[in-house]
Amino acid sequence: MLSPSSARSEICDWEVEEAARLNKRILPVNCRPLDGVSPPLRLRELNYVFFYEEPKLPDSGFGTGLAELVTALNTDFDWLREHTRYLQRAMEWDTGGRPANRLLSGNDIREPTALQLDFIRASEEEAEVRTSEQRKQLEAIAAAQTAREVALHEREQAFRQAAEAQRRRARIRNIAIAVSILAGCLAFGSLGVFTRMGHAVRMTIQAESGEALAFGKDLAAIVEAAETKRDGRPGEFTAKVLEAVADYAFVQKKFSEALDAANRAHTFLPNSLSIETMQAHALMFLGRRDEANALYLAHKGEPIPELNNKLWEQTIADDFEAFRKEGVTNPMMADVEKELGISH
Repeated sequence: MLSPSSARSEICDWEVEEAARLNKRILPVNCRPLDGVSPPLRLRELNYVFFYEEPKLPDSGFGTGLAELVTALNTDFDWLREHTRYLQRAMEWDTGGRPANRLLSGNDIREPTALQLDFIRASEEEAEVRTSEQRKQLEAIAAAQTAREVALHEREQAFRQAAEAQRRRARIRNIAIAVSILAGCLAFGSLGVFTRMGHAVRMTIQAESGEALAFGKDLAAIVEAAETKRDGRPGEFTAKVLEAVADYAFVQKKFSEALDAANRAHTFLPNSLSIETMQAHALMFLGRRDEANALYLAHKGEPIPELNNKLWEQTIADDFEAFRKEGVTNPMMADVEKELGISH
């Protein structure tokens, strides 16, 4: 224990010399600054442990010093030096290509004692037990995870099958309803009744089946066949169903299908401004800007008879609002609204 008093003491100096003569470990501990007093010669080259806040040593103090002292006392320097020596020789042997002339020989090779062998064997057995337990735990966790994934997959498959069966039933039911409606409408020859009935069917499709586009195509084929059988060619009824098919295609962002349906509907009903709105929308979403713009501006201020004489621009505004609600947008929409004098 170094202090100004012990550093000057002849007795303490003798104790240091005696410890060195007997090859004892010396751990100098400074309990407070030496205030300029020189320690014994043999202590000057050693590493000190400071039990006070030494300005030249950050984080020093009693707690840090005590921890360092405990670590030093628990360190077997002979073993550490021997271990370091063996490690150095092993690294030289390995980097040198592991030649035979660098292997240990003579007294460097020491047989482990019975106690050391027991200690090593017990350590290996304990490590094996721990590894086995960890392996079992990991296997159990993996098995549980696999079982959970299988259960979730089976449950998901069951839900999908049930949903698919429900969609098939709804689609069959809606087609049956549509055929009945179609038969009545064609019998009376009333486009107005057909349009109102068709709107009701359309809402049913969207609410129940989730397959409006596929249903619309099926219905269009049925109507076209019936109308052709009755009149010799497709006409108004087929055109209105195809117009609905175009509307369904917009919701699913299938703009090419929307344009095909609208063009075909316009072939059967060429004077329908309602169908021309569908053509304009499809051209816009397909990036055919010039064609779409020309069609949007062609009928500004005109009423649409099949929509209770609603003005063309108001119909466009309502359609754009519906598109936006469905998440279907295009930068051109704002330009068209500006040119038509409408806003959203």
